[in-house]
Amino acid sequence: GEQGTWPLDRVLAPALRYAEEGFVVHQRTAEEWRFAAGKLALTPEARDGLLRDGMAPSAGTVWRMPALARTLRAIAEGGPRAFYEGEIGEGLADFLRSKGGFHAAEDFASHRGRYVDPLSTSYRGCDVWQIPPNGQGATALLMLNLLETYPVGELAFDGAERHHLLARAAQLAFAERNRTIADPDFGPVPVEIFLDKAKATSMASALCDADAASGQPHPSARGDTAYVSVVDRDRNAVSLISSLFEGFGTGLYEPQTGVVFHNRGSGFSALKSHPNALAPGKRPLHTIIPGMVSRSGRPIVSFGVTGGPFQPIGQTQIICGIVDHGLDIQDVIDRPRSFLLDGKLQLEPGLMPLAGLLGALGHEVVPAARAIGGAHGIAIDWANGSLFGGSDARKDGAALAT
Repeated sequence: GEQGTWPLDRVLAPALRYAEEGFVVHQRTAEEWRFAAGKLALTPEARDGLLRDGMAPSAGTVWRMPALARTLRAIAEGGPRAFYEGEIGEGLADFLRSKGGFHAAEDFASHRGRYVDPLSTSYRGCDVWQIPPNGQGATALLMLNLLETYPVGELAFDGAERHHLLARAAQLAFAERNRTIADPDFGPVPVEIFLDKAKATSMASALCDADAASGQPHPSARGDTAYVSVVDRDRNAVSLISSLFEGFGTGLYEPQTGVVFHNRGSGFSALKSHPNALAPGKRPLHTIIPGMVSRSGRPIVSFGVTGGPFQPIGQTQIICGIVDHGLDIQDVIDRPRSFLLDGKLQLEPGLMPLAGLLGALGHEVVPAARAIGGAHGIAIDWANGSLFGGSDARKDGAALAT
């Protein structure tokens, strides 16, 4: 059904203007663009359309995308079907076939977005909401169910023991994610494993073990994810995330439409017997999970964290900071982060003094090669009628009120 109070052409007008007139490339965006330049140079269309003289634009460059502006105008005038059907959809399918793909115009025309019922769990008097599989949101809910069995609020937020618990909860939850989460259209996904408080209590006995579990997040993709949270005057809250998975996705750029194709198919399992195995018409496990927290039926935090498999871990850190430690949204976003990946516990610089203590708790500790994830969100103070925005200095975002 229809949602919102603005027509699509009004919603798209700012994006259309930026595509037509240009936008300033900010510092972190320039860094990610530079990292992807080798991929973009592999095809003539991307090289000509997304690089200049073979180079990514530097910070401060004004970048225009007139082809994308034409596509946005068609969507503004004709709605979503103008993208998936007719000249645009057929052109996208033709382009992919020219690159060796097996796509047909019908693959685009038959696409439909879905309204789904979110999953939720309670956490110390709050309700935490996530989208269901094929997303990984249930992973964050299981992490919270595990941590709820432990007096997390009694630990120092930036202390070794709390980050040890966070890493162990991630191991246990990701073991379940990697084993079970897939497209529910192709077989039942046992989400009750993630939501069952009694099961979490029995699993939580392993939280303090030196070798709690063998499950690891899949290797992180270098992000192409954008997150935005909006709360309006009526306290309608929107938590929105979108992504091409890795930087510029596949690196394939269709020049007539200005469209870059994602590589979300990377999320499939290579094991044919796995629930998440590749199949026609099937959606892969995906990592992008907008988050929301409510109390007594009213939203109190609308937020998200970018960073591929880090997202459930980052969301858990933020919820624990707000609920267990009473931190405000900006403070908890600013705190240093840890990320268990491929058996190694990555630490941002602010946590490196804990390396010895975490090593003694059984972790192989390494300094993070770069800032971990990016978080943004809005907290709602219903008693005072106030909003508090938080935006991550690790990214190019901002917290704005209008």
